[in-house]
Amino acid sequence: MVDPGRLPWTIAGALLSRVVGGPSLLVASGVVLVVVGLRVLWPIEEAAREVGTRRRQNRPLLVAATAGVGVFTGLLANGGGFLLVPLYLLTFGLRMRQAVGTSLLVITVLAVPTLVTHWALGHIDWPLAGEFALGLLPGSVAGSRLAHRVQGPTLRRGFGVFVVVFGLFFTAYRFAYS
Repeated sequence: MVDPGRLPWTIAGALLSRVVGGPSLLVASGVVLVVVGLRVLWPIEEAAREVGTRRRQNRPLLVAATAGVGVFTGLLANGGGFLLVPLYLLTFGLRMRQAVGTSLLVITVLAVPTLVTHWALGHIDWPLAGEFALGLLPGSVAGSRLAHRVQGPTLRRGFGVFVVVFGLFFTAYRFAYS
């Protein structure tokens, strides 16, 4: 599900961010988080997983999905995980742990051109990014260990609730301070 031919789409999305503007992008990010989180909370039937397995064989759909996530990754300047995990769960029929693991690999591939483009555009606060990285590393290790103790459906629901709550807070904050 990693299509390196789609990497230019992340660059295109990053360049498009200059046209759309920061405040609109921040509100759009929050709204997308809420919508995606709500959908992840709905149960995923086994029949939908079987359809998703067949969709993984559909090369044009994979390319279109990859291009779409690439544009949004570049545009919203995020790793893409909040888009990829639901895409893998809902469209391509992966289970939660598979969706998370696969998204981590794809995020790594998509993050490099996005980072370089935003760096070239002067959009990175390096001291703040470094401080976050220092805090995120131990949190990521703890979270990955905890994930092995939680059942897949519970993990999916927790992800959905977190994304909805964070998206609501983020959107409300953006409206309050824009």
